[in-house]
Amino acid sequence: AGRGASVPGVLWLEDLITLSHFDLAMGKLLFDEAIYQSLPQGKKSLFLFQWLQRLPETIRHCEKVELSEDQKQLEEQLRKFFLEPLGPPARHQLASCFTVIYRTGKSFSLHETVNKCCDILKTKTDEVGSSLSSKLVAIEVLGEIFEQLGGMAGSSLPETVQVLMKSMKVTELRSEVLNTLRKLLVGLGVSSSSCHKDIYKCVRTFLVDRSLFVRCSAAKCALELIRCSSFIYMQDVDSFCSLCFKSLEGSNYELRCSIAQLLGNFVALMLKQPQHPATKSKGKQMSIEDCLNVLSTGFVRGATGFLKSGTSELRAAASTSPIREVRVGITQAYTILFAELGGVWLEKHLSVVVKHVLDLLATPKTTSTHIDAVYSRKCVSFILKTTFRCLFGEPTQIIAARELLQVAKSLCGVKVVKGQDDTDWAIVTSSGGSNNTSGNQHILVCCMLEVGRLVQAVNTAALPLLVGDHATANLDPDGNATNSGILMEALDLVLKSSSMAARLAAAWCMRCVAKALPSQLYNLVSVCVSRLEQSKSSPEAVSGYSQALAGLLGNVKGSDLGLPSTKAKKVLNIAEEFLQSAERAGSALAVPYTQAGWLLIGAFCCLGANLVRGQLTQLVVLWRNSFPHSVKDATVEQAKGNSQSWVVTLEGRAGCLSSILSFLKSCPELLLSDVLKRIMLPINSAIAMLPTLPAIVKSHGMQLKASTAMVRLRLYQCLFYIPLTSYEHLLNSILRELVAEFTLTDNPADTTTSLLRSMCHHDDSIILGSWLEETDHKDIEEQLQPNSASGSGTFEHDPTCVYAHDSSSVPGPLPLGVAVIDASVMLFGKAFLNVSVKHRLQLLSHFSECIKQAKSQRQQAIQINIFTAFLAALKSLIDSKSSMGKEGTLESAYALVKGALASNNPILRCAAGEALGRLLQVGDDAKFIAKVAQASFDVLKTSRDAVSRTGHSLVLGCLHRYVGGMGSGQHLQATVGILHALAQDGTVPLVQVWVLHALALVADSGGPLFRNYVEQTLTLTLSLLMSVPLSHVEVHQCLAKCLSALITTLGPELQVSSPSITALRQVCLVCCEIVQQHPDAVVQSAAIGCLQQVQLYAPQFVSLPSLLPSLINSLDSSHLLLRRASAICLRQFCQREPKAVWDITSSSLDGQMTSLEKKLLAMLDVEVDEELQFNVKEIMFSVVTSLAPEDPMHWLLLCNGVLSAANPPTAQNAAGPSGKETEEDEDDDTRFTTGEAVVLTKMSPRWPTKVFAVDCSRKIYAVCKNSTAHFDLGLARRYLEQKGGDYLVMHLSELVRTSFIAATANVNQFRLAGYQALQDVIELFAASPDPDYPGHVLLEQYQAQVGAALRPAFSPDTPPHVTAMACQVCSKWLGSGISRDINDLRRFQQLLVTSLDKLNKDNLQQLAEQPGVTSIYGEAVSTLESLAVLMAWADLYIKVAQESSTVGTWTSDNSQEGQSSALDLVNPHLSSLSRYWLSALKDYACLNLSPQLSTQLPPNSGSFYSQEVADQVKPYYNDCWPSILHAAAIWLHFEGFEETSESPSQFPAGQMLPKVDQRNDRFFLTLGLAIKALCTPTVLDSPNLIQSCLLALEAILSSQFAQVLLAGDTQLGIELLSMCHRLLITCSQPAIRKVIVQLVSLVGQAFNKDSADLESTAVPGKSVSFGIIQTVACCLLPIVPTLTSETSGPVASQGKPFSEEDVDLASSAIATLPCAFKLCSTEVAVHMLPSLLYMILSAIKHLTVLKQKSPQLSLTYSRAISNAVGTLGVIVSAASEGDNNGKSVDILRSSFRSLLQVDDTSLVPDDRETLLVVLATFLKANAVMCTPSTDLFDKCVALFKEALGSNSKMEMKAIQCCASLFAHPVKYVSVSFIHALGPSVVQYVEDNGKACTNKEVAASVMEAIKLLEYLVQLVDDSSNRTRMLSLLIPLLISLLVDSEKSSSFSNGRGLIHRHALERLKLMGPKYPSEFKSIVATDPQLKKRLETALKSSQEAGKDDKSTSSTGAFVRQPAQPTIKLKMDFSNFK
Repeated sequence: AGRGASVPGVLWLEDLITLSHFDLAMGKLLFDEAIYQSLPQGKKSLFLFQWLQRLPETIRHCEKVELSEDQKQLEEQLRKFFLEPLGPPARHQLASCFTVIYRTGKSFSLHETVNKCCDILKTKTDEVGSSLSSKLVAIEVLGEIFEQLGGMAGSSLPETVQVLMKSMKVTELRSEVLNTLRKLLVGLGVSSSSCHKDIYKCVRTFLVDRSLFVRCSAAKCALELIRCSSFIYMQDVDSFCSLCFKSLEGSNYELRCSIAQLLGNFVALMLKQPQHPATKSKGKQMSIEDCLNVLSTGFVRGATGFLKSGTSELRAAASTSPIREVRVGITQAYTILFAELGGVWLEKHLSVVVKHVLDLLATPKTTSTHIDAVYSRKCVSFILKTTFRCLFGEPTQIIAARELLQVAKSLCGVKVVKGQDDTDWAIVTSSGGSNNTSGNQHILVCCMLEVGRLVQAVNTAALPLLVGDHATANLDPDGNATNSGILMEALDLVLKSSSMAARLAAAWCMRCVAKALPSQLYNLVSVCVSRLEQSKSSPEAVSGYSQALAGLLGNVKGSDLGLPSTKAKKVLNIAEEFLQSAERAGSALAVPYTQAGWLLIGAFCCLGANLVRGQLTQLVVLWRNSFPHSVKDATVEQAKGNSQSWVVTLEGRAGCLSSILSFLKSCPELLLSDVLKRIMLPINSAIAMLPTLPAIVKSHGMQLKASTAMVRLRLYQCLFYIPLTSYEHLLNSILRELVAEFTLTDNPADTTTSLLRSMCHHDDSIILGSWLEETDHKDIEEQLQPNSASGSGTFEHDPTCVYAHDSSSVPGPLPLGVAVIDASVMLFGKAFLNVSVKHRLQLLSHFSECIKQAKSQRQQAIQINIFTAFLAALKSLIDSKSSMGKEGTLESAYALVKGALASNNPILRCAAGEALGRLLQVGDDAKFIAKVAQASFDVLKTSRDAVSRTGHSLVLGCLHRYVGGMGSGQHLQATVGILHALAQDGTVPLVQVWVLHALALVADSGGPLFRNYVEQTLTLTLSLLMSVPLSHVEVHQCLAKCLSALITTLGPELQVSSPSITALRQVCLVCCEIVQQHPDAVVQSAAIGCLQQVQLYAPQFVSLPSLLPSLINSLDSSHLLLRRASAICLRQFCQREPKAVWDITSSSLDGQMTSLEKKLLAMLDVEVDEELQFNVKEIMFSVVTSLAPEDPMHWLLLCNGVLSAANPPTAQNAAGPSGKETEEDEDDDTRFTTGEAVVLTKMSPRWPTKVFAVDCSRKIYAVCKNSTAHFDLGLARRYLEQKGGDYLVMHLSELVRTSFIAATANVNQFRLAGYQALQDVIELFAASPDPDYPGHVLLEQYQAQVGAALRPAFSPDTPPHVTAMACQVCSKWLGSGISRDINDLRRFQQLLVTSLDKLNKDNLQQLAEQPGVTSIYGEAVSTLESLAVLMAWADLYIKVAQESSTVGTWTSDNSQEGQSSALDLVNPHLSSLSRYWLSALKDYACLNLSPQLSTQLPPNSGSFYSQEVADQVKPYYNDCWPSILHAAAIWLHFEGFEETSESPSQFPAGQMLPKVDQRNDRFFLTLGLAIKALCTPTVLDSPNLIQSCLLALEAILSSQFAQVLLAGDTQLGIELLSMCHRLLITCSQPAIRKVIVQLVSLVGQAFNKDSADLESTAVPGKSVSFGIIQTVACCLLPIVPTLTSETSGPVASQGKPFSEEDVDLASSAIATLPCAFKLCSTEVAVHMLPSLLYMILSAIKHLTVLKQKSPQLSLTYSRAISNAVGTLGVIVSAASEGDNNGKSVDILRSSFRSLLQVDDTSLVPDDRETLLVVLATFLKANAVMCTPSTDLFDKCVALFKEALGSNSKMEMKAIQCCASLFAHPVKYVSVSFIHALGPSVVQYVEDNGKACTNKEVAASVMEAIKLLEYLVQLVDDSSNRTRMLSLLIPLLISLLVDSEKSSSFSNGRGLIHRHALERLKLMGPKYPSEFKSIVATDPQLKKRLETALKSSQEAGKDDKSTSSTGAFVRQPAQPTIKLKMDFSNFK
């Protein structure tokens, strides 16, 4: 469609570009006429609208002087627009401008404007200036003025009302006039009383107008009228209500909502009549019953109510039969009424209300037919459900449940007595009860269903209803419930009712009870089993209790606590007994027995594959025996029997098939080939029986028709779940039956399938009206849908729903006839895949023939069924990517579909379009696509029939939707052109709807190809939005959908700032605003979606401050769609900009409004829509995650407010002494929305909301986890003083309080959440110190609260999963080290002891095999509890073992040995714990065996699980086994492998040491589990698992027994090392890497202990030594990158600095190298030695470099270097010792030579100190490589001499190295170095001793003196010693100083002086003769020595006197007892 094909008024791209120039006139107060007149006609409307849109804001911001000057001219300009053809949006903007002018400026001309409007309305239509548009503008302006300005225009009221009344003669003005009258009433209120009667007469007339939109407007006007005036509900009740009922006939959803609002408020005002402000009551006030009867009469009689007092006209107009629309509308009115009255009023009058609502079902008129009864029941259930859910808190809901149960008991006029033999029970009618079962059954159904809902709502708080005032229900020996509550009594009675519907409802109620109270499941099953066994003579009791039992079994799989498998097997045995008894029972009991038996078997199959697997053989036999074994048997059977026997037979076979269906759906994993083959035997028999069923019905009567239909239904359902290949050979006969089924061949009724809507695309909801399914009233609205029996689903249609349906909602199986057709349609769609092309053609031809032969309504029913089946077949083809077939098949399919495109039924037209689109997708034929498209083009161009246009328009949309943009691109231009042309034809709104919907589909699927058509489509959308009347709601819905598709097509382009995109974006925003202002909720929700898209693509152009308030208001809407859209949009905004959203919402709320967070939490209490609840929670999570770290207290108080909210007010205490509500209750307000009214009810938050509040608290903890200040009180206080803020640790009491409240609740889910929160608090604050009490932590003061929260969880009646969670919390507390006192610890430990005692008791009972002892919970939950207890003890034991070396951590005040006191908590129980730990590990190993090793599994069960729950308990074992493994490993390390004093309970008598085999089993069990887990690819996702397994391995391998065992298995050691190497590569956590290195060291030590067999090879996978070296190299690689060939260079890695853990890891790794070297033989060692030397020397080299770069880690690096040097010495020594042929010495000599090459930087350390140490280490370990008189010796000596002349550190290191060389054990080596280096040392002392300037040099000199003294000691003969002393003594004396000058010397010089003098004093007595002779030879020496001695004596005296007076003062004595508190400031 080119530009030439355009229609006038449509803007194009070049026109849109100029829209940006509108801004020049937008900011002006006065309208720019010049610009307006210069614009083309198509632009004027947009320009005017935008100016009007911005004018109110301009007026508000302009100066008053300017407004005063221009107001008159501005008003004149606005009045001129009355004559313009304005659309609804522009009219509304114009009216708003007038109100803003008069409110902001002067109002003297207000009456002039009102008169102007009245004058326009007075003129006739044919006069000048009196067009319809002008009148619509005048009406809009009047309405806005009266609504906003109220009393200002009051004087014009009478004339205005009269003019408006006369204007209503024009049909097009009626709705607008009624809206204006409503606004008038809103603005003036009671001041408009003079006109009320006139308005009332007008409203009465138009409440029954032909236009539904007018009726809706009249209802809204009437609602405002009754709020202002009381005369209607005082004087005209009957006729007014009759009008309302009449208005509901033929109504749509919006009208029903409006009438419901009107009626609900009307009756509410009647009940609140004395308090009405307008008038006083003049007559007698109506009673509550009379007021409620106003609605009940309409519900029962429809529009005929109260006609005796009405006019004859009304009596003639009323229908004679009730209409469903009336009942649905009145049902909504009831909910509005009760919402208006409030929860307190309802609680006060609960009995009256319940009786009245249930009495709606008591009259035969509401239950005249089965379908009517079902619909009426749904209406009543909706009233009860909505009222009780939204208005009652949990305590009141329990009261309501009691009231309903009392009603049920009163209606069951039966009592139960025992028979004469005291075995069978009989049911008799009591004298006081009603025997009208048919009249009461529907009330019973509603009571039971609502009680079930209420019990589920209050959860475990409903326990008193079931067991009375006792904590648990008790069973007498007969299984009867003693001390049972009213709930059990009522269920007992109803289950014996004669009504099948009532019994099924009671069974469903019992299932709901079991879901809410899982701890009572066992008792309920026991009661039902007992009743079944005792009531076998009663058909009703057998039926009722079997249904209840089936419902209970259906709930087991989703139950938290489960059911013991023995009890389930007992039920199966009972079912088999019933089937066997049915053959012998009489006619009255045969059918109930058969139905009960198969129902129980089907329920048993729901329990899951694990339980069914063991009974599968028994089940298959039962299934096979239910059908004839051969054709001959079937023939014989068909000739026998009577009507009664065939009923039993058919019921049995239907039941058999239903149980097979249950098996197929619940246990698909058991459907193996052999099982399937056996199941197909009865299935084949059933297929063979299908053709004979009509003959059986014909022979034995129509009473068999329902039974045969049930057989067909079950067979079709079973075949749907069985693979097609299993019955492919029977496909022809099956297809024949299926086609006959849905083509109604043998069915005279016009039954249609219910699946057609679901087969259509969900985007077609606008034209299908299926959006009604997404409303709050969908439960009652579905009964108004046109399908067969739509919304009539109920229990009695299919009893198997009590176990097969999900318990989250009440099941509603459709009537049997509809269900059979649905099943046949679904099976046909599946079977069509395997139909040959030839047969497909035959089927399509047959379908066409069936449609042609049928007429009228039957033809339409057959068409619906055929199209649904065809759509199902096409879906199957698409899913399997198959084709339809040849061209003839496509043509036949097209011929079949084409005729329905012109059907009068919109659903058929939609289905035809859908089928044609899918057919084109399957066909994938371009020619066929072109043919179909051209045919539709031709019809749309030529046909004037509106219906044909709608159908073919949809074809074009579906063509593009399913073929795609690329496949249909050639048809895009023509499609868009035609659809645009049709869309602008507003004469037929129906065509517009379908065309616009098709256009939206094309735009949505066109993708980039549609980009060229965006401009024209967008301008078309804008023009239609501005012109289409608001009454055409469906058109606006489709326009909103088009807008959304266009925004999606533009996408990120919206961010571009080019002129063209700017214009497009501007138009998009204008369209969004227009759509958002539409009154329809569906349109508004679409507008929110459009704005959400714009915000996603171009967020800077969406104004959040203006949008967010409307979104928040929409959360209170009565329309679910609008609430959903608002929540989704808010969720997106909060995820993208949470801070901005919260700032805006906080600033926009005044003191009268509820904050957004409270509103969201309140929504969770009343909303039942899962999607909406999810979005609300995500909003809260997003905001909490973002804002909680800044202000945690705000959110914590919010959560605490929810948890600690008071109980809801009752009727007695709702008001305080003054009748006013207290301020404290204001935080608990909850909004309940019904229609336009928002009613605040006082209601405590429900338990799911409280659980969510706890989750929010945990989310706060998680987001604050990364900030240290939140968990350090001292740091938080400093931060608070410095920069303010708020921190979690400052509110620790609130955190504990939150957890305590939740953990002590009476709802188990709430308790679990509380324990999880408490565990989080313990984990986060366990190490938080208390700055006020040093040495203590903050949580110490909360021991009492934590203990009080945990203690109830260990009581006997607590469910196991709660106890399991409490065990984890208790273990976490004990292991955290919070409690310091042993008595405090013992209080918590005693709780774990309680659980362990229970485990011991259960274990003993299991070993004893006591038949009478059984658990009331499922085996899985018992396993969970046992494992949780073991895990808690394991965690505690691990913690005690780790902390055992820390004295005082686990001590008491009086304990002398803290370690023993702490271990005493665990040691007494280790005997049993160790046995349980090892058993649990064995269980885990068995559960994880591969299927190939299944023969090794235990025959029945493991120690803590049974085979029936093996799959279910695997997650439990996965969670706990790492901790158990670690604890077991620690125990094995200390006791398990060694001699022990275990009690005889663990080991046989007299045997104190486990057998070797047992020890081996323990070793390989624990080792194997750890290695298997660490080798799993997914283990990297679980660092905690890795660490637990590694620590367990470390504990095991460090034991003596394990090392011996490991040393004997080389391959195991190699595997361990390989695993360690792999983990080192993949894991980066320092703690894990540290443990890995320790493991490697342990492996090396184990193999070094057994050195008999040395390795003769060192290759990967075959050598332990290679594995060790490989892991060491992996650890060193980050620090020593030169170990790889890719990296070279002398410097270490230049990346991020290494941590202390990295350096320690490298040091530990190097220390393991000697283990590897010692494992090698001599030959291997020679080859390995160079690599080891290179690794160690390279490590030393790089460590020295890193040491210089990281001074802060100098000590760490020094320690690592020292360890590396020590390792080097060990390896050099080992190499020297094992060297036989000198090869090792050559290698060592080569390495030594390389170290002496100082210029070579490859291995020589940069630090010469380190080099000297390395050289000394080499020489000390093996001096052979450096013999004297060699170049190596000379270089080494030169290096040491050079060092002696370097800096002080180097000199010190050189002297120390010289000392090690001088002390070498090889004498000639030491002598050589003494000769070479001794003179240098003497020279060093002589040169530096006298000229010493600092302490460092003095230390070196003193070290050298010690070395010289050592040389003296080495001399053997006296002559040489004298020579040495003659050298040393003069040298020492020369270092002495004169006393006169001693004070002038530095400290270093003085140190040398004192050291030399001290050495001389010691040397004199040691060598007296030599000393005297040497000193005597030189008088100067003697004099110098004497002077020094004298000075030393004098100095000693001075020091003694000083020390005697001041030493005590300077160094006070330390007290022997250290005080824990500082008393230094005590006064």
